[in-house]
Amino acid sequence: MSIDKVNGVLWSSIVKVTGVVKANIAKVGGASVVGDADISFDDITLSSAVQTINPSTSFTMTLPTTAGTGDWVLALFTIDSPVSSDVINDPSGWTLINTSTWGSSTSDAHIKLWYREFDGSEGSSVPITSTISSTRGIVAWTMVVSNIDTANPISAVGNPSISIGTVVTAPSVLVPDDGTFICINAFDGSDGEPFTYDNSSFAFTDGGEDDASTGGSGVSSAWKYATITGGTNTDTTLITAQVSDGKVAGHFALKKL
Repeated sequence: MSIDKVNGVLWSSIVKVTGVVKANIAKVGGASVVGDADISFDDITLSSAVQTINPSTSFTMTLPTTAGTGDWVLALFTIDSPVSSDVINDPSGWTLINTSTWGSSTSDAHIKLWYREFDGSEGSSVPITSTISSTRGIVAWTMVVSNIDTANPISAVGNPSISIGTVVTAPSVLVPDDGTFICINAFDGSDGEPFTYDNSSFAFTDGGEDDASTGGSGVSSAWKYATITGGTNTDTTLITAQVSDGKVAGHFALKKL
C-alpha cells in the first residue's frame, strides 16, 4: 500500500513531516510514500507457449503473485499470426491500451496491451482466447506498476510500425505528462532475438525479452522503457533483429502519479 498525500497535502509539496525532511522518510503510518518517485515495474511475470488457441481453448496469461487489491497491473501480449485482422479477444475486466491489435499479415506478429486496477477478484491468471483456431507462439508479460496515476494512467499511445527485414523503427510520439514510455516489438519467428534498441534521446532499461518456437509458428518479443518528462517527444526507436523477417513495434507512455 502507498500514499501520495499526508493530511490532505500532496507529498510533492511537503518539506518535512514531524520535523523530519521528506528525503529521509520512506513510510508514513506504515504506508510507503510515492510522491516524486518515478514509475516502477515490479514482479514482472512471463508467460510463454506454443499452443492451439481458439474461442474455447485459451492461452493462460499468468498474473504477478504479489498483485492485490488496489494494484495497477499492465499486460503486454504478443503472438505470431499471419492474419491481417484483430483475432485476439480482450479479456473481461481489462482495458485495451492500443485501440486495436498492432500487426498485420505483413508483420506476421501482433501486439495487444491491456491494464487493470485490481479489486481482489482476478485470481492467479487470465485466459486469452482467439476468434479463430490456430497453433501459435505466444509471449506475454504482466507486472505491477507503482507510482502511476491510476485515474489517468495512459499519457500517450503511438502508431505501430510494420516492416520486413532486420530493422523496424517505432515512430516517435509526443508525451504530454511526466512518466515512463515503453517500446515493444514482436517478430515473426523465434530467431529474432536478441534485439538491439537504439533511441538517440533516451537510454532504455531492459524490461524483458523471450521467444516461443515450434516450426513456423514461433514468435520472439521484447520491451524496454525510459523515464520521460512531459511535453517531450520519445524520438524514434530503431529495433534490430538477428535475421530478416516480419515484425511490428510501437511506443506508449504511462502517466506518473
